Amino acid sequence: MVLYSQRKSIPSIQFRKWVEKTTIFQYLGIHYIDMVYFVTQATPVRATAVGQKNWLSSQGIDTYDSVQGNIEWQLPSGKKFNQYILTNWIDPESTSALSEQNIRVIGTKGRYESDQKNRGNTMVTDKKGIEEINPYFIGAYQIDGRVTYRGYGIDSIETFLNDVVQIEEGTVRIEDLEGRRSTFKQSIVPTAILESIHLSLQKNGEWVTLPPR
Repeated sequence: MVLYSQRKSIPSIQFRKWVEKTTIFQYLGIHYIDMVYFVTQATPVRATAVGQKNWLSSQGIDTYDSVQGNIEWQLPSGKKFNQYILTNWIDPESTSALSEQNIRVIGTKGRYESDQKNRGNTMVTDKKGIEEINPYFIGAYQIDGRVTYRGYGIDSIETFLNDVVQIEEGTVRIEDLEGRRSTFKQSIVPTAILESIHLSLQKNGEWVTLPPR
């Protein structure tokens, strides 16, 4: 199960110009659809979704406050599992992080839980209240009198650029990266799931069967 939310100012101020052209599920939910597909290589069977329009509508913004999606997957072994994704972008402005991301995976041999916001650094001050700081996406470090930057944000960009250079040099083929990187080919299945979620919203939560691939 995935819980993913953002503050009200994201759709009402920062992204006001384009929020009516999308949904919160397309904007946030896709990340964890990508993750599950990449990790499991399962096949999506069908999807359903419902959504609510309340606060944003009251602000003159015609898009969903929240969307809850349910995706049924089938593993190569034939076994099935469901992925539940709950998304919203109407969190209070006073929440301690711009984004709240939580994922829980329960299997027969174990359990995995991740809170992307809580990385162990919390500050409480009179001026700013509670702050939960993300120190790992990118951080500045001073080494031998010069500032360098590290973190998983830098690492992912560096990996992408190295892949591009190696492809251009002919030392790596795009086909060699299939299954190891999130290539354009990898995006076809998650995009089909988003379309099914969109159709289900239009049909008041009916299950939408995905075409076989």
